[in-house]
Amino acid sequence: MTKDQLKKYLDGVIDDIRTLYIKTQEKLREIQKKANSEWTTVYNVPVHMTPDQQAANAAVMQDAANKLNQEYKEAVEKAIQEATDAIATIKKSAIQDLTAAEPVPTDIQLRMAEQIKKEYRSGNNALSLDRVKQFEADMNYHVENETVKAYPFYLAAKDLFPDNGGNADILNAAYMKLFPAITEKQSVLDEIGECERFFRAAIITHKLDTITAINSEADQLEVIRLKEELASLGEIGKLNQRVIQYS
Repeated sequence: MTKDQLKKYLDGVIDDIRTLYIKTQEKLREIQKKANSEWTTVYNVPVHMTPDQQAANAAVMQDAANKLNQEYKEAVEKAIQEATDAIATIKKSAIQDLTAAEPVPTDIQLRMAEQIKKEYRSGNNALSLDRVKQFEADMNYHVENETVKAYPFYLAAKDLFPDNGGNADILNAAYMKLFPAITEKQSVLDEIGECERFFRAAIITHKLDTITAINSEADQLEVIRLKEELASLGEIGKLNQRVIQYS
């Protein structure tokens, strides 16, 4: 399954779940209508039920409603699990492609990287701001000119710079220049991750949209958990913070 096929599949799963919810609600309304009725039909003849018969009928209808709700929940969870498995499969394939494309440094390149680190480190084994700027300028020169030091400079940078903040930007910029093919594979993996986050956000939002009552502390905790998970998805979560009115 390609990334585009995955996106189309996930969109279809979301639509199917929403459609199933609407159909389930329609059936529940029919069940409720029967539960509230004082009449039944015997051989096509309307018959008024006694109070006991009405109570028994209401109990039967409640069981039918409970069964229908359970079937809906099981169908939704099955669809979500199948979608989650599909995402995991395509993500695993993308990670394997990326890992297979990663270069394996030679002994010479590793020794060059160690020498570069020694040249730029100060006495306390750290880089000053000036040395960082000089290192970045020198690394970019070798990367731009595709010299034999380009990859060793990148290897040295991975050890010298923490993988966050502005230093991470320096590393990423050099990496993208050094390995454009790998960068493309990484972008595929990133897009798969975006599809996954959007799917999760859509599912969470659907669950929030369809909560009709909060009857217990467990219900309250579940709502809080869902909202926190939606917020953790960042901008994609914000895009999904809307309410579909199911009538």
